[in-house]
Formats: sequence, structure tokens, C-alpha cells
Amino acid sequence: MPLSDFLKSLNILDPKKVKVIFEEQDNTLKIVVDGKVLSGLIPAKPFPITHPEFIIFRDAYGADLCIIKNYKELDDESIKNLKRLLDKIYFIPRILKIKKIETSGDEFLWDVLTDKGPRKFRTRGRMSVTQM
Repeated sequence: MPLSDFLKSLNILDPKKVKVIFEEQDNTLKIVVDGKVLSGLIPAKPFPITHPEFIIFRDAYGADLCIIKNYKELDDESIKNLKRLLDKIYFIPRILKIKKIETSGDEFLWDVLTDKGPRKFRTRGRMSVTQM
């Protein structure tokens, strides 16, 4: 496939023509471009994250539908809506303090304090826990 055909297949959108709407009911996005509506979209950052402003919009099956090279060029409301879902998807708190760890078989229940507040989560497998 020639490079020009490949680039066309990426469906790169002009952020100035895109409106991003957060769909509260199912935690997805709707985008409106030139009167066309795509809904049920999940934003993704490409890996590795060398260009964090680059966003891929995927459907419920994980298929790439369209791309925005720089989401910071969207209007303010669209940026807010996009970031709202990205913050949920890429939620990575930093653990500040371990309050308690309970074990049951090979499962651990962690009670921790993070930079995003108190959290509880489970991990499995004693081999994945390293003593410090």
C-alpha cells in the first residue's frame, strides 16, 4: 500500500472541525464532524506515549475509526469532555502509604492512601509481590 493511501486510511480529523461530547450514560464520547455524528467512541493514547496530544478514537470493538493529531487544538468544551474520559481510562494513582494488606489464598486486599485519595484494590499471585 502506498504511503499516501495509508495516511488516508488513518482518517485524520481537523480538530477545528470536531466537537467532542461526553456521553454520561455509557462513559463514551460522541464526536460531531461536518454534521456527521460518531457515537460510542473510546479515546486512546497510542503506545508508546511519545506524543500525549495524539488521540485515537475507537469503537466498542476496538477498531480505530479516526485520529486527532493534537487534541489541544479542540475547543475548550471538547478538551474538557475528552479529558474527563481520558482521566478515567488512564487513572494511575501514586501510592503514598500502605495502611493494610489482607491475604486470602493467593489474593491480596490492599488498603492504601494515594495522591488521589484512599483506595482499596486486589492483586493475585504471591509471585507478583516483592518484599522491600
